[in-house]
Amino acid sequence: MDVYLLYFTLHGLDPNGFTSWGAIFVDDGEMESFVGSESTEFEALLDGLTKCLEQIPSTLPIVIRSKHRTVLQLGRRWLDTWRSNGWDSEVHSTLVSALMDTLENKRVEWFSPNYLDHLDKTVGEYALEEWNFQQDSLSRDDEREQLDIVEYSDGEGEIASEEPIRDDQVDLDCSIESATSAPHPSEPEETTNSEEDPPKLSQDTSCSSDELIPSEPESESKSVKTVPISESESTFDMSGTSEHNTPQINPDDQAQYPYVDDDGWQQLYTLFDPPFHELEQRPPSRIVAYVTARHHQDLAAWSFALIDKPSQIAFFKAVGHRHSTLNRSLLQGCIALLSTLKNAAHHVECRLDNIELTRLVQRLIANPNTYIEDEIWMQESAFVSQLSYWIEQRSVTVQYIDDDTPDLARQMVQNFSRERLDALNYGEAAEFSLRRSRFPLERLMD
Repeated sequence: MDVYLLYFTLHGLDPNGFTSWGAIFVDDGEMESFVGSESTEFEALLDGLTKCLEQIPSTLPIVIRSKHRTVLQLGRRWLDTWRSNGWDSEVHSTLVSALMDTLENKRVEWFSPNYLDHLDKTVGEYALEEWNFQQDSLSRDDEREQLDIVEYSDGEGEIASEEPIRDDQVDLDCSIESATSAPHPSEPEETTNSEEDPPKLSQDTSCSSDELIPSEPESESKSVKTVPISESESTFDMSGTSEHNTPQINPDDQAQYPYVDDDGWQQLYTLFDPPFHELEQRPPSRIVAYVTARHHQDLAAWSFALIDKPSQIAFFKAVGHRHSTLNRSLLQGCIALLSTLKNAAHHVECRLDNIELTRLVQRLIANPNTYIEDEIWMQESAFVSQLSYWIEQRSVTVQYIDDDTPDLARQMVQNFSRERLDALNYGEAAEFSLRRSRFPLERLMD
């Protein structure tokens, strides 16, 4: 397999805030990992890729594998723009220039996998560990700075040190919790969490904290460190085979790269042979979700339901807004739904009772960067942008259900949205949530 693989991701929800990066370089069966961090996501992206690519020989093609939105935007949009129009106007033009010089003699392809393999998850863990390490270092530095501040009391000359004030840590509940939707970063943007990441089914039927609440915001660092990869991390199970046609694999390649899955072989053997058709297979859904909204004049309310099939736990939430519209409320409901899920590994089947919203979500699933020109959504472009961001961070399919479809969860979310609309009109609480165990799955649409 005559190609170099570079797994790369970022960790940092705020594009203008502290961001760490992680990378794993695969060369001839051997792997080396690197981590680092910078003051902003854009700096971390440019600096991290430059340092990694500088260590890769230019003799063979390089595949940069990532699910992070900003990394893919760099490869698919920004590089072509810079080559055409230059980059002197960029804030970090020096870093852009260094990256462009590094890419000049290299043949690079950008690959977004449909499913996460072992190394995709590992590189995300490295970036998260680096972020936590740097955050702890910054906290210790802040403590030392606070302890160095002295104040002399009136007439006595006593020295008093200011103790740093810490925020109380809040224990997160083990199951699906509500969360406000995060603002969608602007280009050159994005995060991710996010790194967040496409689906690999979990067989654990119990409720765990890593699967439900949105992850915390992220931060920064400047040094590059090499992280050893243990032998147990360098291999993983290949039992999950794809129904798609798998190319004839060279036995020598398969023996040399045991960690590449069928999807990876398909991509690597056809990467430089246009046209390339992405695989569309989706895993079975673990979570079923519903979103609906109601409006009256300038009042609107949305509600959603999240139902975890293995545990039969259902979470409902409804919120009313003043000075809103039906379309905006529908988008807010979808954003709140997707941002509530912390773990992106579970595939979500979203069932909607609004045909226009269903078509919009289908378009964003097919291409999160598509330009929406529909008049019905143009006035809500900021919310459409947020929705496209969250759709790219989650594994989602969408289905339209009409009012004649017998489905208990659909009836409940419609009722909750009507109740919040009435409550808002009478000056009562605009927000409502409910968690229900042992939800009767047999009363859902097949």
